[in-house]
Amino acid sequence: DLERANTGSVKSNYVQVVVTPGESLWSIAQLIADGGNVSEVVAQIVEINQLSTADVSAGTKLLVPAL
Repeated sequence: DLERANTGSVKSNYVQVVVTPGESLWSIAQLIADGGNVSEVVAQIVEINQLSTADVSAGTKLLVPAL
């Protein structure tokens, strides 16, 4: 759960980002994927953050795979 994630129990290959206005999970994943499988990165973000949907709002804090 996110509480545990914030205490550092999640592997260090994740970093926290804050969603900015106009960003989507897909656009964030595209930056991280760096030419790789974007849908796979979206799935990782949804899983690690236990999201019920891929819709995110500005100001939402997410753990994402580190670049």
